[in-house]
Amino acid sequence: MKSFRALHAKTKLLLLLSSIVALSFLNLTQRPATAADQVRIAHPLPLIFEANQGQTNPHVKFLLHGQHQNLFLTSNETVLTWIQATVSSSLPVAYRQVTHTSHSSVLRQTLVGGNSEAKLIGKLKLLGKVNYIKGRDPKGWHMDIPTYAQVEAQAVYPGINVLYYVKQGKIEQDFFVAPHADPTQIRLAIAGALETRIATSGELVVKTAKGEERQAKPFIYQNIRGYKHPISGHYIQYKTSEFGFALGYYNHSLPLVIDPSRYSTFLGGSDFEEGNGLAVDSEGNTYIAGSVGSTDFPVTAGALNSSYNGGTRDIFITKLNAGGNGLIYSTYLGGSLEELATAIALDSSGKVYLTGYTLSVDFPVTSGAFDTSYNGGGSDAFVVKLTPSGNTLIYGTYLGSTGGTGDVGFGIAADSSGNAYVTGRATAGDFPTTPAAFDSSYNGVSRDAFVTKLNPTGTSLVYSTFLGGSVGTGTGPFDANEDGNAIAVDSSGSAYVTGFTRSVDFPVTQGAIDSSYNGLGDVFVTKFTPDGSSLVYSTYLGGADNDSGKAIAVDILGGAYVTGSSGADFPVTAGAFKTRAGGSRNSFVTKLSLQGKKLEYSTFLGGSNDAESGQGIAVDTAGNAYIGGVTYASNFPITGRALDPTYNGMSDAFISQLDPFGKILVYSTFIGGSSLDFGYALALDPSNNVYLTGRTTSTDFPKTVGAFDTNYSGLNDAFVTKVRVTPP
Repeated sequence: MKSFRALHAKTKLLLLLSSIVALSFLNLTQRPATAADQVRIAHPLPLIFEANQGQTNPHVKFLLHGQHQNLFLTSNETVLTWIQATVSSSLPVAYRQVTHTSHSSVLRQTLVGGNSEAKLIGKLKLLGKVNYIKGRDPKGWHMDIPTYAQVEAQAVYPGINVLYYVKQGKIEQDFFVAPHADPTQIRLAIAGALETRIATSGELVVKTAKGEERQAKPFIYQNIRGYKHPISGHYIQYKTSEFGFALGYYNHSLPLVIDPSRYSTFLGGSDFEEGNGLAVDSEGNTYIAGSVGSTDFPVTAGALNSSYNGGTRDIFITKLNAGGNGLIYSTYLGGSLEELATAIALDSSGKVYLTGYTLSVDFPVTSGAFDTSYNGGGSDAFVVKLTPSGNTLIYGTYLGSTGGTGDVGFGIAADSSGNAYVTGRATAGDFPTTPAAFDSSYNGVSRDAFVTKLNPTGTSLVYSTFLGGSVGTGTGPFDANEDGNAIAVDSSGSAYVTGFTRSVDFPVTQGAIDSSYNGLGDVFVTKFTPDGSSLVYSTYLGGADNDSGKAIAVDILGGAYVTGSSGADFPVTAGAFKTRAGGSRNSFVTKLSLQGKKLEYSTFLGGSNDAESGQGIAVDTAGNAYIGGVTYASNFPITGRALDPTYNGMSDAFISQLDPFGKILVYSTFIGGSSLDFGYALALDPSNNVYLTGRTTSTDFPKTVGAFDTNYSGLNDAFVTKVRVTPP
């Protein structure tokens, strides 16, 4: 058999299925949608391919069922149909009893000149099987039909295979081209569309009666010595509805990938917004939380709260679809005074967790929640948990003290059991703690960090503890104070916390990386046991200046990665990417060992300006770290493959990627317009696409054609940007 490793051309299938297609095993009847259906629609099961064993036309080799759509694969054609069907729901979900089907619309993609006898084989066989029951005679039934995650069409053109699979709720196709085979053979003819065209932006537009799909301009690259190098290329139109690819020079003996994976959108109303928290699910849907001052912020029908609640600002929670061109849900949340959401988390079932602060006595809390009364003394922290559909509170609770200057939740995480882990600032001794927790006594002059774990229903505390010291250096009014800024949790339920401390007696553990306070303010990194009763490790990190940890991530082995802002003498490791600060204030990235007793690496990340900070961090399964934040430096380190290599204005957001050893800047780009832009939170999806949210005052902030909102609306807008970086 010929080798098909030489050239790999990847494009998203033009016959795009909405996420609802994945509901074939959940919604088996045509009936009005219920609240439970809405939950399922928001979080569909993965799509699967069925082998055709007589359940459809014999020309079809494999098929894929949706709630209102079907996809059929033949040797050189894919056919998408929108259907009207009645399916019995009286049988187990593995059985289908079709009583009536009619096709209301058909969209075809044909491989022009392709092999009509190409062999299709199922790949990555799944455990589940499908059974069809039609009529009462078992002779007409089709049982134990195998299912697959992928289908490969072999030799569709000389030397070219096609692989079909599902990614983020949509069908994609990869073209594999053997050495010396010609990729210009690939021609995609689309029939059944109202319009097909290449937009001036380079996007491929397919318009049907069901809506418009925009396929982004391809990003094309080759793997050369472990790195992905960009190749010039674009869609080309041969006839009215016939398309292919035009490629620049490339090495014909190496893989080539065509990958359209990017969007950027505003998110706001006519006043001000900022995105402070970000999460992304396995389907590529993005969840954003922050503050909103606009009464016309975009909300969706049936939202939890469709009206601005009053005060100087409310919370917003928005779920953006995987294409970045539509809202799945969007809602206000708040009381009659002021609220701010600082962080958001997501569990595997699609439930959303939120923290921040509120000044409202009428903040939405739920009956039976841990604390249903505003505590006073400034602000209260809050914790909110929403259903996957975003239209119902599972719980909402205050979390605060009666004295002090105000309690705030700054970071939140969730485990697989639905427990919520929160860290932040407590400003009085009656902040709620639990007796067996690590520290139930208030330590600070005016504030301590806290770490709290709530049960899945939000009715009680699993544990809650202070985290701080009581002795300062006498350098100012903020002596002996701590903030917990970010939290992460590993698979065993251990919480990892970072923030800053101004206490010389902050609790550290024996053998810590640094057991002594260093200067005006230090980063701390602390790991708790799963029951919150003791510290696995706890350490200072810092120099003589003011240092603060802003974000933390944990890899699959339990290694902690921290980013934030630091002074010029922050501890770095030999051979790290950047061992000398460019200015007096730089971003930093630090990886701790599993035991927290040494630095695996520590590096600066910045230019020569004195105001930079890493605000968000994520890590992939290979140990690459992705950092987002803000820079004021025109010489911030940027890589040659950057989305935007040029500093744009007064401040820019940035996205950077470090290799697993902290030695190489794999990718780095500016993101911004001509005014002020700030990156506040970063997330990563399973395909290593990077998502950033924050705040912009730039009317020319970069946005993509077809994105949800391409118009700057107010004093500040939130933004969401998705970037496909090029890791080794």
